[in-house]
Amino acid sequence: MRNTLVVLTLIAAFGAAAPAYAEAVTESASAREIRVDKDAVLAVSGYDAVSYFDGKPLKGDRAFEALHHGIKFRFANAANKERFLADPDRFSPMNGGFCVVAASANKVLKANPQTYAIIDDRLVFSNNKKNLQKVIADPKKYGVTPRVVQ
Repeated sequence: MRNTLVVLTLIAAFGAAAPAYAEAVTESASAREIRVDKDAVLAVSGYDAVSYFDGKPLKGDRAFEALHHGIKFRFANAANKERFLADPDRFSPMNGGFCVVAASANKVLKANPQTYAIIDDRLVFSNNKKNLQKVIADPKKYGVTPRVVQ
């Protein structure tokens, strides 16, 4: 039996199911729950989630990997890995890294790791630039809320 991890699309703390593995995801009848085969998931298509916050997405390196909620993240260097481990919820993308526009309509859609924005200290992805512009123009409409620091 395959291991699964339930990722609630509206809780960013679960972060990063990889868009490259969208086929490993099924949506439940409640449309608020995504089941992810965590054995097949590489967060953010292997990109370094921390590097997005530095304004330049970088491919991660297998030499610098970490697990968060059972999902594998890769980093471009040891410093970014340490930054992530110090505050993984900050660097994990909303909606498991899937398209934020689709998630707001209770759908799961693979996102493009190059089509992203940092909004209110939240990393969000979209499947295309047109949808990303919609989110940037009206983040609340698409469920983007500021990150709460506790």
